[in-house]
Amino acid sequence: MGKKYEALTEINELLQLCEVMRQDILANENKYINYKNPTYAIYKEKVVAFVQKHNIEKLYREQYSLINEYYYNSRTWSLNLKEIDILAKVILELKQKLCKDAKNKIFISHSEKDKTSVDLFIELLHAIGVPHPTQNTEEKYIFCSSHPDYYIENGHLNKIKVKAELQNQDTFFVLWYTDNYFNSPCCLNEVGAIWVNNRDYQEILEPDFDSTNIKGLLDNQPVWFRADDKYRLNDFKNQVVTMFGLDMPSENHWEQSRDKFIKRLKELRS
Repeated sequence: MGKKYEALTEINELLQLCEVMRQDILANENKYINYKNPTYAIYKEKVVAFVQKHNIEKLYREQYSLINEYYYNSRTWSLNLKEIDILAKVILELKQKLCKDAKNKIFISHSEKDKTSVDLFIELLHAIGVPHPTQNTEEKYIFCSSHPDYYIENGHLNKIKVKAELQNQDTFFVLWYTDNYFNSPCCLNEVGAIWVNNRDYQEILEPDFDSTNIKGLLDNQPVWFRADDKYRLNDFKNQVVTMFGLDMPSENHWEQSRDKFIKRLKELRS
């Protein structure tokens, strides 16, 4: 793994530590954490190593000054929720600068009629290492309007939320192709937006879908693969691990999860 993806892994770890500290603050009646908080101690150790390793002080002085501002190694020092959110925002800025081709989210463009098979695919993404959402996590790694963990909250307009996600440069798009997909005006609108905005995407075909029915604005290059192609799923797994800076899942865990996914897809068609 190159230096860029080492940085991505380290940044993701720092963001996770920020999220844990955020949850600790929410659970604290005083609404702050101090030097006694074990996660804050780990964060300070790792952020100092990260700053030194990637020369942040020299290359990104604005971000360095903010990170350094909330570091002081003092028994009187504490962090509140606003300060944690500032830290997380600054670390995200560094992620964009250091890892420009990294992704923050996967958008699954699909027909709600294919919800069952897409749910299986989401389980596979989690097996690769894409994190599950937590109760207090505002930003989720997957956008999928039909899954209970990821659907749009009550009171939010669907078209506004989808439009915002489609404009996110740090999103990777998965297009889940079925006959239902190409009979859905909403899905075809999403394809058009992905094309117009020149976003990175992967087309995945359900096993029985006829590839000659693929139509729309995207180019006709053979970038798709079938959802039961274990070798292409292996390549996809490596792609996701790289984009998100994840730890590579063990070979046994991955193969069991992949084969279970393929088996369950086959059962849906029987």
